Amino acid sequence: MLINGVFFIFSVCQLLFGQPQNVHVMNTTSKSISVSWDTLSGATGYKVYCNGRKYGSCSMVPYTLYHLEADTTYDVQVSAVAGDTEGQKSGIVYGTTLPLSIDSSLINPYTQLQYRGAFRPPEASSNGSNFGFSSGDIAFYPAGDTANTDSFPGSLFFGGNVTDRKVAEISIPEPIISRNISALPMASYVQGFYNIKSANMASGALSICPALEYLPAQGTQTQGYLYTCFGDNYQVGGGRLNSFGAAAPVLSNAVIFGGWYLGPAAAYTSPDYMSTIKFIFSLPDAIQNKMLVAGGSRYGSHPQGPTLVAYGPWNDGDPLPENNTVLSYTPLLMYGNSFDTHSLEGARENDLWRGGEWLTIGDKSAVVISGVKGWGDFWYSHAPYMSSYMPLLLYYDPRDLIAVANGAKQPYEPQPYAVLHLNDVILSPSSQDSSEGGSGPGGLAFDRQNGVLYMADYRAYGTYTANPVIHVWKLKDKGTSDAQKTVRSGSGAWADDISVSPNPFNSQTTITITGRSADAGRIRKIAIYAMNGALVGVYTAIDRLRFTWDATGLPSGMYIAQVEIGSTVLSKCIALMK
Repeated sequence: MLINGVFFIFSVCQLLFGQPQNVHVMNTTSKSISVSWDTLSGATGYKVYCNGRKYGSCSMVPYTLYHLEADTTYDVQVSAVAGDTEGQKSGIVYGTTLPLSIDSSLINPYTQLQYRGAFRPPEASSNGSNFGFSSGDIAFYPAGDTANTDSFPGSLFFGGNVTDRKVAEISIPEPIISRNISALPMASYVQGFYNIKSANMASGALSICPALEYLPAQGTQTQGYLYTCFGDNYQVGGGRLNSFGAAAPVLSNAVIFGGWYLGPAAAYTSPDYMSTIKFIFSLPDAIQNKMLVAGGSRYGSHPQGPTLVAYGPWNDGDPLPENNTVLSYTPLLMYGNSFDTHSLEGARENDLWRGGEWLTIGDKSAVVISGVKGWGDFWYSHAPYMSSYMPLLLYYDPRDLIAVANGAKQPYEPQPYAVLHLNDVILSPSSQDSSEGGSGPGGLAFDRQNGVLYMADYRAYGTYTANPVIHVWKLKDKGTSDAQKTVRSGSGAWADDISVSPNPFNSQTTITITGRSADAGRIRKIAIYAMNGALVGVYTAIDRLRFTWDATGLPSGMYIAQVEIGSTVLSKCIALMK
């Protein structure tokens, strides 16, 4: 027994101080990197790290990292595990995803989505409610805020505090690009908070803030309506809920319809994975006479990816259905109920999908879904947790969803054609930490006429108020050409193109290009300036996607890194703190 005991301790120590060897990249796509390594005797599993963050775990090789950006270099490390003991990480290996290759009908997220900044919803209360701890959807209202004369017309309907789930209408101020939240402009109330949930709707066990979408008059209707879903479509362990409804856009005196059912009578039958509806969006053209899409997800294994279902209440009643009507629907996207082949690539237990829109600009289109992707380990303690999260947008080919509606594809077949990371845009301080993923990317709204995309950023600021902000992007009909490339400058102004970590830093920090510049080139030159304009240093012939700056000998303070990539110049503020 003593010998066996000594041998056991020795083998664990050997593993603890050993490293997986021969870690190498086997294959890459525009969204993934597959790695392999020599297995270690005695290891019960392995942990995989991406850019210093724990990405996932496995018991076999090879391993694939999914939901990466195209034409981007990532560093990968692997450690071995025996029970609860984790060994040393391997040396870093670098893998570069392939450039995005799409046809001319699809929107390119790296060249056609121009970030315009953000603004704050009102902080003051209205009618006894506010936007603190909101997890509600947003909906663009083209006829709202008619007094507005800037380049962002219309208004937004936005669900408020999660405890009362009321809805307000707010203005859209000119956004600005800043990570200083107090500098962001603040919207005003066009209509204060009102309860537009039908009294006929049942209360679900996991009800959340409402999903929202405004749609002009359809069929024989004489006015447009704000369509809603108040949380769960199915009660956990029970039957479906009549959580769908609609209301006239004048909230103070709204005629309210609903609740309606959507889906089979019994839970945990297709499509049971619609259990939590988090968003609604409209279509540019009807699919089987349906102009609305309800979508969402729920943590756990129901399902392994986002769900999208087209519906049109005016088809089931004139002008809208009576209470307790079962709505007709058409599945567009439905993944499997467990970790199997019928899942979103790289699906994890606590992926959360909270917003969706069908984008169009010129003759191009894309279906985008916002949310957080779970990275690292999963566990449950009063709520589901992951080690960290990656905020992102998934881009789907609309033709794949139409093929599902027409029966040419199975609802689990479509996969995103591109992924856009939002970690350098999101302002929520905890959107990437070890939490239940309640902050970060939320509901989406789209001004189709002007090509403007809005996204709620939940719990962006305020320790006890957890206020959201709203980010704004402008769609461009064509990608940036050489003649259109401009110098991008300002503190954090184009943080989606360049990242610095750590920042603030002591002595050394790494400047990384995310591969989102139009020409996706490597760093040619970096110039470092002090805030008084004095040139601190120039570094040339770098020819890499990342560069480590050694500031030893320089005083603490703010510096500006000016980075040349091809013919594009990017700037970033860096804080040296000793």
